[in-house]
Amino acid sequence: NSLTKGAYYEQSKSYPVERCVKILNPLSQDLNVMRQTLMFNALEAVELNVNRRNGNLKMYEVGNCYFNGMGVVQNFESAVEYYRLAAEQGNISAQIAMGHCYDSGEGVIANAKEAFAWYLKAAEQGDNSAMFVVGSRYEQGKGAERDVEAAREWYSRAARDGYEDAINALHDLDGLLV
Repeated sequence: NSLTKGAYYEQSKSYPVERCVKILNPLSQDLNVMRQTLMFNALEAVELNVNRRNGNLKMYEVGNCYFNGMGVVQNFESAVEYYRLAAEQGNISAQIAMGHCYDSGEGVIANAKEAFAWYLKAAEQGDNSAMFVVGSRYEQGKGAERDVEAAREWYSRAARDGYEDAINALHDLDGLLV
């Protein structure tokens, strides 16, 4: 079906309502314009599946659409909802995104401890950038108790895989080349 709701486009910057082809005699208000993008219909399908607890969708990508306003009106709260769904299913990128949201206060109330917890989940699954962030949080005492030995351990894990920021952090922490 190439028809959709005109209301979807009312606040969209990417797909302004002025560019919609309006149907003169629509069957309903839900089918009153020609579709400009598949994004809104895809989000309807995702919402339906979320409500039915069908968790095997690409929730992280939908969260990114809301976070960046790609094809939808930017909405940090909606982004967090989708990131959380993916993160709770073990999606590393979504766990890091949740950490970022709790750091920045975008879509949630800023909370350093909650941010740390999400970064730690990603680090425990082997993500080098998350390992580096966890190390830096331990080093700074941000969201976690300051613990230089724990910082060294997390930096070392990421450095073993050649993660440059972790190698530099170890160098700064120890005053030695790794």
